[in-house]
Amino acid sequence: MQALQASLKAALQLEGGAAAHIELSRVALADPELFFQAGFKLLESLPPSSDRAKMYGGLLGCPAFLIELTRKERFSHRKLVRICQSLAAVDNRLDIRLAHLLPGRAEDLHGLEVERLTRILDVLNEISVGPRLIFLISHLTAHPHPDVAERATLLIGRRIRNFGWMKRRLESGGPEIRTGVVQGLWGIDTPEARRTMRTCLKDTSERVAGSAVFGLHLLKEADVPDLVDRMLADERPAFRATAAWLAGQIGGPAVTAVLQRAKDDTEPSVRLAAKRAMVSVRRSAAAEQTPVIEPALAEPAKEIAAAEPQPAKETIAAEPKKKPAQQLRIRLDGTSASTRWG
Repeated sequence: MQALQASLKAALQLEGGAAAHIELSRVALADPELFFQAGFKLLESLPPSSDRAKMYGGLLGCPAFLIELTRKERFSHRKLVRICQSLAAVDNRLDIRLAHLLPGRAEDLHGLEVERLTRILDVLNEISVGPRLIFLISHLTAHPHPDVAERATLLIGRRIRNFGWMKRRLESGGPEIRTGVVQGLWGIDTPEARRTMRTCLKDTSERVAGSAVFGLHLLKEADVPDLVDRMLADERPAFRATAAWLAGQIGGPAVTAVLQRAKDDTEPSVRLAAKRAMVSVRRSAAAEQTPVIEPALAEPAKEIAAAEPQPAKETIAAEPKKKPAQQLRIRLDGTSASTRWG
């Protein structure tokens, strides 16, 4: 491992990017897992210096390294976001490099599976600031797979805040696209955003309508409990299951009665959503009673070290499940007439 790290370091110090790229590609092709682990350890070992940004850029500019970094079996979403934030603190082009792993307008250079594409888009939605990715990924809002199209729509919608663009997609897009548009409005406190979410309460998709209710909750609209109650009275089971899920996420006395009614629903999917929502409410109440001490912000190299991957043949232990931040990680899943965090 140390010999390979030394080899990678020497390659990254070569003058001219082409020579370094060829050497990195050769090592990555021979053993992708060993290449990633050696490269990861190399980054964590680099002290602050004038060469560090160059070496970060050289290694992060290697698609094989980023493909291994974003593999689902390696890190949880939360940990991957933290690692990417730390890497981006040194290499401010990381979001652009990750975006280049996605299918392009003319060709798909890397042929990554849908699950990897959505994972990368989720990370980009959290680490990329401003509109600089819009041109690179705007074509993905028309991707044939609905999950990819939804994530791309959400990312674009959060950054352009163009209500004309949003309106066109609400009128012509499928339920995944419409869901992405509505979730892109979360946290935007303008009359037009409120009107758009109010209109989407009448949508035929429970995911779209549920996302609109949650968006209004984030804006502290007073009638949100009534909207949840109305969804629970809907004749469609998927809407009632979404109402139970929303009650669990919103919490408070105003929606407690919704869960009590939902747990006695005639539809199994609604009862299951109510049961899960009650567990979520209890966990949230317990978490609020537990004091949290925030750690000091780590240096990028230290943060990477804290997230060091395990050896190739060992199974990486899953992190304890925690409730994600509501404004970013909520996802309503209508395929099974239930809802879940994404």
